[in-house]
Amino acid sequence: MMKCEDCGYTFESADPTPSCPYCGSGMVYRAGVASDAGGFREGCPWDRRDEHGFVSGLAQTIRGCLLEPAETFSRMKTEGDLTSPLLFAVILGTIGALIGIGWQLAARSFHLMPTSPGTSASADTLALVAGAVLSPALIVLMMFMSAGIIHLSLLTVGGAENGFESTFRAVCYASGSVALFQIVPICGSMVGGVWSMVIAIIGLRELHVTSTGKAVLGYFLPFIVCCGLAVVVMALFMVPFMTKVFSGYH
Repeated sequence: MMKCEDCGYTFESADPTPSCPYCGSGMVYRAGVASDAGGFREGCPWDRRDEHGFVSGLAQTIRGCLLEPAETFSRMKTEGDLTSPLLFAVILGTIGALIGIGWQLAARSFHLMPTSPGTSASADTLALVAGAVLSPALIVLMMFMSAGIIHLSLLTVGGAENGFESTFRAVCYASGSVALFQIVPICGSMVGGVWSMVIAIIGLRELHVTSTGKAVLGYFLPFIVCCGLAVVVMALFMVPFMTKVFSGYH
């Protein structure tokens, strides 16, 4: 499947470097790899941080993912480097976690947040500190698990035109780019969570060169399955209970 970069038209072609039959452009993608006379996607600024610089590459990629996700992911590489997206997610995710933990510690110091039931204030503080120390490892685990589940879902709905790394990139860059929303207390994490889903879906669509519908379904299928299983489990427990309740009226 080919996709024109200029007009977005998708079409089938056996030619490895075709022109778009709709607008005539020579910039098309095959299986998520952009080509202009057979060239590869240039990659996001973070992928080219040796060229842009560490801070500039990080900042430009955050801005691109947040404000121009379709453009950013359409130019992003689809394979060749798991380290860059993972490092992006770990760096920003850890900073976001530290900010969030800082807000919680501040709230507890001013008695604005109660301690957990059955625990002391010192125990809660220790748990927060442990969370801060372990956050990089937890982020790594979460990125691989999330990407693995979503990629399996994409395979199920026929939306995985590329390999696992494309899904992994979408998940990492979406998660990392919204991590600094934690700087806004209370609502920052909620807004960031919603926007992260939007960015991830756009990233999946562009990196896998698939339809928006398949990207949405692939992303939400695990939630749908979990909710369905929860309903089934509740029904299995509720039916005997309700039967027993109603039998008492006879």
